Amino acid sequence: MEFSIHTRVLLRLFSGWIVLSLLIGGIVFYFEMKKVDDRVLKLATQEVSTFTIDILDHFNLIDQTHADILQKIQLKVADFCNSISSLLNYTTPLNKNF
Repeated sequence: MEFSIHTRVLLRLFSGWIVLSLLIGGIVFYFEMKKVDDRVLKLATQEVSTFTIDILDHFNLIDQTHADILQKIQLKVADFCNSISSLLNYTTPLNKNF
C-alpha cells in the first residue's frame, strides 16, 4: 500500500515532534530535579539547626530525670549532622570540592 507524500510528511513531522518533546522534557526534568534536590538539602540543614535547639530547650528542665533519652537524641542529631556534612564535603575523584 503506497502512502501519499502528504501522509509521509505528516508521519515524519509527528514522530519528530514526539522525539523532540521527550528529549526537551527529559532535559528540563533533569535540571528541575537538581533544583528540588538543592532546595530539600537546604531545608533539611535549616531544620537540623532548629531541631537541636528545640530539643535542648524542651529537655532543659527535665534533663536530670531523663538524661538517657536526651543523650540518645543528641547522638542521633550528631549522627545526622555528620551525615549531612559528609554529603557537603563530597569530593570528586580528582579531589576537587563541589
